[in-house]
Amino acid sequence: MRGVFVFVTVEPENVPAGLSPRMIFQEAEGLTLILLREEVEAQGLAYEFSCRMITMTVHSFLEAVGYIRILT
Repeated sequence: MRGVFVFVTVEPENVPAGLSPRMIFQEAEGLTLILLREEVEAQGLAYEFSCRMITMTVHSFLEAVGYIRILT
């Protein structure tokens, strides 16, 4: 999927309707969602960590870290 993705943390009872998260994590801070930035901005939510999705077409080991690049 193309686009810029961001991380949003909300209380579970405050998740706006109509969002399409790519991933959801329950953390001590609340519910963290990975969403398209344009979707988050349309809802007026605060976000962190702008990034793109990378699809690897080769086998890689979990020990091989460093595939994430922060967009500025």
